[in-house]
Amino acid sequence: MEMYIWNTVIVLSKIVFYVGFACIAGYTFFRQIFENNESHTNAVIANLTWTRTYIVMALIANITWFFASTGAMAEEGIQGAIDADILAIMWDSSVWHPLSSSKLSS
Repeated sequence: MEMYIWNTVIVLSKIVFYVGFACIAGYTFFRQIFENNESHTNAVIANLTWTRTYIVMALIANITWFFASTGAMAEEGIQGAIDADILAIMWDSSVWHPLSSSKLSS
């Protein structure tokens, strides 16, 4: 696959992840406000269903981002994105573990 395709997938998956995470955080914040108002009880239940959808959407976007980053690093198409050796390298890298960065340990 061309590099611009991997970059597009990486950017789109990050956008979907951020939107999903913002919706989850927004529901968590506004849920307390809606629970005190009895006329919004059905809205709270409906929003909980949407929040579960956003959780799944954010999880899928994060997994997609990881495999797209792996494919971009391997530069071998879909086979490179699921190559066990490249996946092990990405899993142990500072991209996946931000606390293992050399900047933080010094």
